[in-house]
Amino acid sequence: MIAGVTHVTMEAGLEHGIALGIALGFELDFVDRVRLPAAFEGVEDSDHTLPLALLAGLRGIRLEVVQHRKPSGRRGAYSGIFRCPPPAPAHPVAGRRAIRDVLLRAGALADPTCRAVAGPDGEAWFEPSAAAGGLVGLLCHAEDVRAEAEFWSAFARARWTTVGPDAAWGSLSSPLFPAECRLVIVRGDGARPPHAMNDSGFPSIGLGSTAVDADRARAVAAGATVRSEPIVTDVGGRPLRMALIETPGGAPVELLSVHRSAPR
Repeated sequence: MIAGVTHVTMEAGLEHGIALGIALGFELDFVDRVRLPAAFEGVEDSDHTLPLALLAGLRGIRLEVVQHRKPSGRRGAYSGIFRCPPPAPAHPVAGRRAIRDVLLRAGALADPTCRAVAGPDGEAWFEPSAAAGGLVGLLCHAEDVRAEAEFWSAFARARWTTVGPDAAWGSLSSPLFPAECRLVIVRGDGARPPHAMNDSGFPSIGLGSTAVDADRARAVAAGATVRSEPIVTDVGGRPLRMALIETPGGAPVELLSVHRSAPR
């Protein structure tokens, strides 16, 4: 069963990413180097170790910072939605008025402001006048908004306020009480290349799972594509069982065992 959103991943140099996360209202939990087979993410030619930092969020959902050896340079599948002012330096992003209007209608932010963080392609949305910090939601693109919303409903019990041909908004649960993650889907333009785990900005999210294999099968039945077979690796001093899937709209999602005694 899917327990909900555990973290959002940000691609950045580790020191810069940690500093940025702290500016966004997170607190550093640990830094690690995670062993991954080449086939898991599909962005390296051989098995490798991935520098990683995990930061705890005031609202529960965590920020994971990773530093790939060769970032793709393309914009990641997700944009973070943060209830805090944009950190400095953060550069304005033009041409996002339609998405701003969707975020206003969704009630995600009172004054949505898009800025480039973690590189020029790392987009995120902020609330300039807010004093709080932490992640409140995620925004992603899909060519078929309704199909993407149906997937999230069937697979992770998303609760929708509005689902239309051009945009949908609702929420996903999180095992990190009392967190709840807003989810906003907007229609893509069909011009974006396939997403990769080493994309800039926010390339993937993590979902807590009580049974990775069963949940992976459920995801496929709901329309997802398998990107990797499950693996077990140590993260932060304990073994985690992980699998990687792709939503119908092409967004990468990690399934993570929440059991402390994950099988090796």
